[in-house]
Amino acid sequence: MKKLLFIWLAWVVIGGLSAQNNKCADMSALLENKVWKVQLPQDKQYAMEMEFRDAGWRSVFLYDGKRKKTFYSYSLCGDTIKVFESRKNYIIQELTDSTLIFQYLPDSLTIGVVRCVTDNSLQGQRENENRLDSIWRAEIGWNIGVLDMSGSPIKDLSTIEPPRWAKWNYDLEKYYTSQMVYPEELLKKNQAGYSVVMFSIDTLGLPHGINILTTIHKEFDKEVIRLTKELPHCLPCRDKDDKRMKCYYAVYVPFLPQHYRDRVKADSIAEEEQKHCFVEWEAVASFQEGQPWSAQNYITLHLKYDPKLLGDKQQVRGIYTIRIDSYGEVYEAKVLRSCGIQDWDNQVLGIIRKMPRWTPTINYYGKGEYRESVWTIPVIFKRNGSLIAHTTESHLETGVPVCYLNEQGDTIVPYGKYKFCQTDTIRNIGFVYENKQDARIICIDNQGKELFYVFKYDNGPDYVREGLFRIMDENGLIGFADTLGNVVIKPQFKFATPFENGKAQTTTSGKANDDGEHSFWASDEWNLVGHNGTKMMRYTAVRNGTDLKGLQIILFDKQGKTTQEISYSYPPDIEFANNLDVWVNLQDVSFDGKDDILVNLGQYGNQMIQYYDCLVWDETKGQFVKDESFRQIENPQINNEKRCVFSSSRISAASYSYKRFEFIDGRFVETAALNQTFRASKQPPLFTEKQYVKSKGWVTLHKDVSIGKISHDWLSIIMK
Repeated sequence: MKKLLFIWLAWVVIGGLSAQNNKCADMSALLENKVWKVQLPQDKQYAMEMEFRDAGWRSVFLYDGKRKKTFYSYSLCGDTIKVFESRKNYIIQELTDSTLIFQYLPDSLTIGVVRCVTDNSLQGQRENENRLDSIWRAEIGWNIGVLDMSGSPIKDLSTIEPPRWAKWNYDLEKYYTSQMVYPEELLKKNQAGYSVVMFSIDTLGLPHGINILTTIHKEFDKEVIRLTKELPHCLPCRDKDDKRMKCYYAVYVPFLPQHYRDRVKADSIAEEEQKHCFVEWEAVASFQEGQPWSAQNYITLHLKYDPKLLGDKQQVRGIYTIRIDSYGEVYEAKVLRSCGIQDWDNQVLGIIRKMPRWTPTINYYGKGEYRESVWTIPVIFKRNGSLIAHTTESHLETGVPVCYLNEQGDTIVPYGKYKFCQTDTIRNIGFVYENKQDARIICIDNQGKELFYVFKYDNGPDYVREGLFRIMDENGLIGFADTLGNVVIKPQFKFATPFENGKAQTTTSGKANDDGEHSFWASDEWNLVGHNGTKMMRYTAVRNGTDLKGLQIILFDKQGKTTQEISYSYPPDIEFANNLDVWVNLQDVSFDGKDDILVNLGQYGNQMIQYYDCLVWDETKGQFVKDESFRQIENPQINNEKRCVFSSSRISAASYSYKRFEFIDGRFVETAALNQTFRASKQPPLFTEKQYVKSKGWVTLHKDVSIGKISHDWLSIIMK
């Protein structure tokens, strides 16, 4: 039993490693960041797990199946273990190292009568690094991301525009992990760790005042400081008035040796592939909706001119150049070819100089950077600039007969041909009703020309979503057009949803259903399309008779080639679901910049709680994989700003429950909770807020407090 006393370990602080010989330090590094599972003789009832991390051992001792913290500590020197409490020494009888010295840990380690084993596989190292990374993230205790000049987090990010980098967007951690050069000696020793860096960002988007807040090793700090100094300028932080402002920024930078080796290998393969294909490294500057005609449309909408100056001409054209700096701001506007009327040229130049910011040109090569660009834009001055609606009725309201006159008072659309449909002034396009029973909505341009029929929504023309709205042809098929009347996706669908997050649900089959409260389109086959009509995903229902059993999901790349086929099976309790539609969507719910797959599971119980199944994108496998944890989230609400998923449900008639979930270590974990209790009439509700803290469990932050005391993160979802 005396030989086993050294197993009762807890917290180990090896303070004298620097003073020991090289052999001691090397062996410490060899054991770094591993979990050892102890195998005792069969007649013993002791077992334990030991982890060597941060130059110290941490362990849990098992006796008769019960977990207990242990209270012995020791240091490692050469082949000897020294127990501090008993001052006894134990000799390591066996220490074997497979393949490469210091690159992989020993397969086995025998101390006294105890044999310890570890997993040396590459996947085992990746999993252990992920485990350590999650522990470190929970323990660092520093505010990460954009901070005000006092170093405090900005509570409401909607009041500012955070710094944004060309290639890395708002996620600067990816910059460090993709560009770092791992310290050579630490890589040999397989030593993992992290650094937390904080620096200020000036109004030019450049870093200053670099400080390391906490770290595992000084060599990691040197690499983080080097990368921070080389950071290309970002689009600087801006306040609610769009003025540039200084801020602090803090980043957690993990150093994970096997992840680093994986990245170097992937970069090498990608570099070879790029030698044999054409790579587009730049994304050109864009304005507002990002369409090629967006800037031209903006200028046209803000022009005010007298078309009588055209004389006998129907239209004239001027061409103008715009120079945009690397911050997206217009710094020069010139006339390339005059329209012939100087006042009109000057008006265009004035509009250009006051344009809102553009998204500057982005070069994605290497670290990525914003660049200057030059645009040439034609502007057409037409005789018939706008049409104005008139009626003989007392009020211009929906359904009354109408005519349209141009700015000179000439009748372009005769009275009674159409009925009014919410458009009193037509600058580019407008909407009118046919003058007959079961009238359809027609889109006309500023010359009175009929363009196409418009999809009806909410007793009027379809709303514009992401620059597009739904249109119809003679046969009732649906397509999409932009706000200038250009048909972007020709009518071809029996039904299509509006665009949301760059995607629209479309189908060429099915029928409209009405359950008394809501009308919806029922179909067993759907396609998800992008703004230009490119197919992104197809999913088809699999049924046994009328019972819904599963889905066949096909994913496509930008060229329309199949990238993955998925056979999805619904859970057994799907038969109890209410309002179950065949519905699948692509949305980033793990916040890694890649879309994940959400599958509608319907609503359950008398509270009609909505659930979804989720398949998350696995970057290492290059495909979507099933995630069981998302299915437990009630009424999920994706919050991109907070990078989390909120849930909400009703506990009773007077109380509601809210939860916050974050994607950690490959699953969705509940990290915060809020209960809301309503009291007597006219009395404000009370809130109890809890947060999960690593190593402490659930901690109550506030109990029975007013809404002003709880975290602002909850305000967007709580019942008012």
